Amino acid sequence: LVSAVGVDDEGTALRKAIEKEDIPHAISCVGAKTGSAKVIRTNETQTFELTCPAAWDFIQPSDEILDVASSASAIYFGTLAQRNEISRSTIRECVNAFAGKLRILDINLRPPFDDLEILRWSLRHCDILKFSLEEINAISHVLFRSRIDDPQIIVQACIDTFGIKIIIESLGEYGARLWTSDGMYSYAKAPKVNVVSTVGAGDALLASFVAALFNEIPIKTALRMAVSYASEVISQ
Repeated sequence: LVSAVGVDDEGTALRKAIEKEDIPHAISCVGAKTGSAKVIRTNETQTFELTCPAAWDFIQPSDEILDVASSASAIYFGTLAQRNEISRSTIRECVNAFAGKLRILDINLRPPFDDLEILRWSLRHCDILKFSLEEINAISHVLFRSRIDDPQIIVQACIDTFGIKIIIESLGEYGARLWTSDGMYSYAKAPKVNVVSTVGAGDALLASFVAALFNEIPIKTALRMAVSYASEVISQ
């Protein structure tokens, strides 16, 4: 886990929690405040108010991070963490070091941090892509400079333009679907659960899917497991 926290109580608590779970990390301490997100829910949607600047905007390159980049099997990165030039430069250096390995992108567009140039670069440098219904419009503007609402067109264009191997679209309460560059399609329906909070559902979905892949579980089974796990997470 690569990130940065502030020299404050929140940063100390986060590092202790991560170390308690025995998660290997390269988390630096910087002068900015530890990042936080305020979730604002309405009946239909939820929005995020994000601390800016936050410590994770200032992830500096280090020998420790580059050692990880040279030894790990995959890199899992997002668009939001690239909003600041310092972290963006570090992330891109790491992603470039993974050329020929597995690069996994989770699009997380949180206005006003939804820069299309960052999205375009990230799409060009990933092998597995996950996006949600809300992010189709931004991807279509990167590809076509106009709005395209048909996910099939978006997916095929991503495969043809960027060479992405696996694309997952999260569908919220309806589950998720998946396409591969060799023509496979799969849909996994979400089980009915009592929803407590949907925050983190997309992260749980993609993390579970990647974990299943690295355990050599077939792609369609991995998608079903990922949807099931995400449903479990939002019920707690």
